[in-house]
Amino acid sequence: MEFDAVRFLHRPFDDFSSQRNHGLHGIEWLNDWVLILDADECCTPEMFDEIMALPDTELEGVDAMFVRRSCYFFGREMRHNTLRNAYIERVVRPMRVRFEGKVHERITYDGRAHFLKSFLEHRPFSKGIENWIRRRNSYSTLQAQRELNEKLVFSWKGFFAGDPVVRRRNLAALYRRTRLRPVVFILYNMFVKFAFLDGWRGFHLITLEAFYEYMVSVKIRERKLS
Repeated sequence: MEFDAVRFLHRPFDDFSSQRNHGLHGIEWLNDWVLILDADECCTPEMFDEIMALPDTELEGVDAMFVRRSCYFFGREMRHNTLRNAYIERVVRPMRVRFEGKVHERITYDGRAHFLKSFLEHRPFSKGIENWIRRRNSYSTLQAQRELNEKLVFSWKGFFAGDPVVRRRNLAALYRRTRLRPVVFILYNMFVKFAFLDGWRGFHLITLEAFYEYMVSVKIRERKLS
């Protein structure tokens, strides 16, 4: 099978934001919008149809479209967790946005945001748990250093903001202050988001994600004491 319109470009990896910014700003795009997908993500038919149905008038002044990810674990969609509610930028006007941060990068832009109702399919365990742990170990090191350098300020105004991205960042600022970070993560997901409704898969997913939070917190302490 041949794809004449497909181009493959290679760039030595340094960090996630630099890679995305190079792709957005270093390439001459034929269209106004670019869909950004990680290797473990897939645009669902529902997401595609929603984007294609958007009228131009609704996208005036919009620089980025945000979508939620539906995580799959052992072949099943996990519907009850905080991961599902996190909006991420995946459709952007390439010359109007920029990414910042070495891991879990954030987007900056001057225009408006549009929030899609559909979900993106996310399969972070497609290469197995061992691969996930290896990647998360690397990510947790970068995240720990980022949190030491980045001081998020919590505000009640942001907590009740209409923008879900602003609300989540305020929650992150509050969450980072907790001493029992992994425990809070498990309790919140189990008894507020009802992760147990996803059965044994939900329990294992939340346990693994809590382990990631533990790695971040203990690496932060390690750096503070060194």
